[in-house]
Amino acid sequence: MIGLLAIGFQFINQQLDWFLDIIRFFGAIYLIWLGYKIFTSLSLITEITKKKYSHKEFIIQGFLVIWSNPKAFLFLGAFIPQFLNFNQSTGIQIILLGLLFMLIGSIFDSAYAIIFGKFRNLVSSKYLSLLNRIGGILLVVLALWLVLN
Repeated sequence: MIGLLAIGFQFINQQLDWFLDIIRFFGAIYLIWLGYKIFTSLSLITEITKKKYSHKEFIIQGFLVIWSNPKAFLFLGAFIPQFLNFNQSTGIQIILLGLLFMLIGSIFDSAYAIIFGKFRNLVSSKYLSLLNRIGGILLVVLALWLVLN
C-alpha cells in the first residue's frame, strides 16, 4: 500500500495542495461519522471464546483485512503527505515515512495485544461503553481540528 501511495503522490505532486484539502475535508466527515458510530455503539463483549488460532491464521486474516479495507490506504494518503518536503523526491519520503509508520504501529499494536490479552477477563461491558464514548468524542474532536487547520 505504501508503494502504491508513493507512486500515486509522485504522479499528483503538482496538484497536491487542492487534492489534500479535499482529502482532509472528506476525512473529517468520515471521522465524524465514525466517531458517532463508536459513541452510540453497544459493547460487543458478551462472552469470551477460548478458541486458539495459529500464527498462520492471524497473518492471513491480517493480510486479507488490510487489503480489503480502503480506509488504511485513505488514512495513509491523508496523513503521510503532511510531513513531506516537496522539494525532494516524494516517493522515497513516502516509503520511509510508511516504514516508520509500520514500525511504530507494530510496536504499539503488539503492546496492546499483550497487555489487553492478560487483562481481558477484568474488562467489563461497562468500561467498554465508556471507552467507546471517549473514543467517539476524540474522533469528532480530531475531525474538527482537521477542518479548522
